[in-house]
Amino acid sequence: MTDVGAAVAESSRFAAWLAKNGAGKLQVATQSGPLLVIDGKLHPAFRAESESRLYRNGVGIATSRRVVFAISSEPVNFHEFARLFRDGLGCANALFLDGTLSSLYTGDPRHRVIHFPLGPIIGVSEEKP
Repeated sequence: MTDVGAAVAESSRFAAWLAKNGAGKLQVATQSGPLLVIDGKLHPAFRAESESRLYRNGVGIATSRRVVFAISSEPVNFHEFARLFRDGLGCANALFLDGTLSSLYTGDPRHRVIHFPLGPIIGVSEEKP
């Protein structure tokens, strides 16, 4: 984990970072899983031939200042979804957020993927100087 910016980390790494830095530097955190990409490697439990195919969404970290959210437009397995983050979006670390009930709303009507009513929400906005 980094001292500034965004990060995706396994829970024990997060706990160690929190113990070292304190909660004062933390602005927002969520817990989900499994990790999709860990330090540039796909989660070792994922199999390309898995038949568990669902709509999935997740978050990846391309750099400490570039966070990528993605949702599948069709059912995919974890291996395929993790490869999207690592190989397609350049994320060294990525976290699965939700499956089956996945939805995405970007504010642009051309980019809505709403399968079910929205529940918990992650919001991102531009900070004005």
